[in-house]
Amino acid sequence: MKILIFHQFYTRLNEPGISRFNLFAKHWQKEGVETKVIVGMINYQTGRKKEEYKRKVFIKEKDGEIEIIRVFDSAIGYRTFLGRILSYVSFLFFSFWAGLFSAKPDIIIVSSPPIFLGIVGYLLSISKRVPFVLELRDLWPDEAIELGYVENKFIIQVSYLIEKFLYGLAELIVVNSPGFKEFLIEEKRINTDKIGVVSNPVDFDGTVARKKKEVELFREALGWKNKFVVLYSGSHSFVYDFSPLIETAKKLESNKNILFVLIGDGRQKPALIKKINQEKIKNVRFLDTVPKNKVGYFIEASDVCVALLKKMRLLKYVYASKLFDYMAHQKPIILAMEGVSVDLVCQKAKCGICIEPANAVSFQKAIIEFYNNNSKLKKLGENGYKFAKNNFSSEILAEQYLKLLKPIIIPKRKSD
Repeated sequence: MKILIFHQFYTRLNEPGISRFNLFAKHWQKEGVETKVIVGMINYQTGRKKEEYKRKVFIKEKDGEIEIIRVFDSAIGYRTFLGRILSYVSFLFFSFWAGLFSAKPDIIIVSSPPIFLGIVGYLLSISKRVPFVLELRDLWPDEAIELGYVENKFIIQVSYLIEKFLYGLAELIVVNSPGFKEFLIEEKRINTDKIGVVSNPVDFDGTVARKKKEVELFREALGWKNKFVVLYSGSHSFVYDFSPLIETAKKLESNKNILFVLIGDGRQKPALIKKINQEKIKNVRFLDTVPKNKVGYFIEASDVCVALLKKMRLLKYVYASKLFDYMAHQKPIILAMEGVSVDLVCQKAKCGICIEPANAVSFQKAIIEFYNNNSKLKKLGENGYKFAKNNFSSEILAEQYLKLLKPIIIPKRKSD
């Protein structure tokens, strides 16, 4: 079986961001599956290209079992809405040509965003006479509209028409949370039989628990010795609300043992650093983006991990992807969110404390509760690890994905 995937913001295992198809491909190979991914050159968290990608149009790479074709996507003004659209459009153009000259696959998967990429996948599926699957990792364009990125009524109308058109053409729609499926059924009127759920996987093979002494030495090297470390790791995009963290840090500044650490990059980061410096808050530290294969060191060296999201209608349908990394490294979680992520953390996995978004008082109480209860930290961390191991391991989810694809591929092969 040969799978061709279009995924603009694909990240290698050692890069910051969400790993998905590289983890699946590792297990798919055992089933005789060959995986090729056509990807962009920009890292979605940093908004930058590696030096070796600059001034290039096509580059071939290998990432474990995956064959990668990188194609040009514009980085001009990437942090702006128009710059992001330019990046999307340039990727559509060059990815189409890369796909056109690729060997015929058994199936084409388009991983969105951007949703417009589905047009490329559909056209190539006609050209190569193979099924087309649309994978949705974000609620686009609805999320962009709710955040205020898209306000032009004509653009909104066109976006919805393209979305509806692609939903109808796809043989299968794959989403990464049960809430996302609920959203498509209730608000987009998609038939439930057309939707499959495959969450983002956890790489337990690459998650090696370090010995206590190793963690202590790492904490000491970071200047975290004798500190209670509250860690945020991931994108600093506008769906996150860091105001409760900053307000709590100010109020707890007299406690020299509590330290707040934010790892990553994103459009909010410069403003956050400016605010911390202006208000002279001393117990908040910012660290640069950490490679995926290193971020586990920092998570293990922390005491509690946080995910603070805005109060948005659409966010209640999606999983906060960083939760899986926290759970894999046995860390208790403080989650400010609504919907399916709350159900995951506080009902199913029982691995953290859930509070209302933008509630600094509740966030401070949760910090103090964990600070004063070391045994609770350990218990909730263990709960999260066990649940993630049993439900979100890459091996389990890779098999789930194949089970969704095979009924589409096999009838097509017979008809050919």
